[in-house]
Amino acid sequence: MMPLMFAERLILESLTRGAKKETALRADTGMDENILAVLLQDLVQKELIKEEGQIWQINLAARDALIDLLKTHRQRRTEVEDLMHLMVKAKMENKGRFIRMHMKKVYLSEVQQIYLDRLLHKINVLLESAAHTPITHDLKDETVFLWGSARCEDLGAKYLATN
Repeated sequence: MMPLMFAERLILESLTRGAKKETALRADTGMDENILAVLLQDLVQKELIKEEGQIWQINLAARDALIDLLKTHRQRRTEVEDLMHLMVKAKMENKGRFIRMHMKKVYLSEVQQIYLDRLLHKINVLLESAAHTPITHDLKDETVFLWGSARCEDLGAKYLATN
């Protein structure tokens, strides 16, 4: 099966929180009514979800296959690429209410690298804690965080090896 698009994953994540009517699904994801209708039909054709009495839910017969799909390296890579692309595009087009994205290419001394690693660890602890709080909000209100660093030498070598 082809990797799922970000919007499809958003719908599936919403439905893993419980079966929903289309209006509730629209409110939870913030998706346009027409786009949501098309994506729901695509997910039905992929046999990942089903509708029973105007209630959308995960297709339990395909649950194990869905879990396996979401865990694949290809799917995780697609998700990261989709999110990075969407964030860069929104930032460059100056769209999106809270797009905060920065990139810096700098030299860090060993002491600065250690300090940065500690700060990133603290951020990770904060985000892990937030991820384990009870869900009392709409999915659309969650925030996506991406962070990391790489040496220019490593990126250059990887670029040349893949192009």
